Amino acid sequence: MTSSRRTVLVHLDTPATELSSSALELLTLARSLGRVEAVALASPSLTTLAQLGAYGVELVRQAEVNDDLGPDAAHSTALVAEALARAADASGAAVVLLASTFPNKESAARLAFLTGAGLVIDAAAVGVSDDGHVVGSKRVLAGSWDTSCEIVTDLAVLTVRANAVVPEPAEAAVETTVEGFAVVPSALAKAGVPTSREVHAAEHGDGPARPALAEAAFVVAGGRGTFGDFTPVEDLADALGAAVGATRDCVDEGGSATTPRSARRA
Repeated sequence: MTSSRRTVLVHLDTPATELSSSALELLTLARSLGRVEAVALASPSLTTLAQLGAYGVELVRQAEVNDDLGPDAAHSTALVAEALARAADASGAAVVLLASTFPNKESAARLAFLTGAGLVIDAAAVGVSDDGHVVGSKRVLAGSWDTSCEIVTDLAVLTVRANAVVPEPAEAAVETTVEGFAVVPSALAKAGVPTSREVHAAEHGDGPARPALAEAAFVVAGGRGTFGDFTPVEDLADALGAAVGATRDCVDEGGSATTPRSARRA
């Protein structure tokens, strides 16, 4: 299938507020694969619609769930999968892209099961083979192997790691419209809706807000040599606009690689 005929669906994690950098990366990547449509489980805000228009998305498919499942229904991985399956069927999509978060990985796996789609998790690059099939590339075995997975099924589902591409608006902005589509959740989806959900603000110490580790272009990491004092690491990260990382030893010891684990547990 040629890119001009291929429809690519992009799942929007935060349509009710504004799009994250990961979502903008997905929209940029999707344009290289075909005609882009977005899928949302909540009503897109005016900010989101402006962002989508700038990135060349003419249509947002908004799921309209036929049951009152509560305010946290959009965070049910089973419901997200069923909504994406319905949207893919309605649009005749060949590709579905999601940001590579833990909930989205589960939603992608459920979607692949529902539709019989080929699935690639944590793709670092996405392209098209000479045969027109979507190819997801990723590093495995602690970065020791580079792999490319060609998806030969009618539908390709991929979760894409942050910083896979540089977000770039389309050459010309378009007007974005919203089209609702009905979703009748299964008994499984109804059973899996969260009953409560609490969002904890990220802690950044006394310095300025830093980018999320999973989305950061630069990371300053510390290890045993810090002797538990991450002040220089944080200062450099703030100067570079980077995220702060740590070696496994530091993480296991709660930030200090010099304090015996038994003492910390005590």
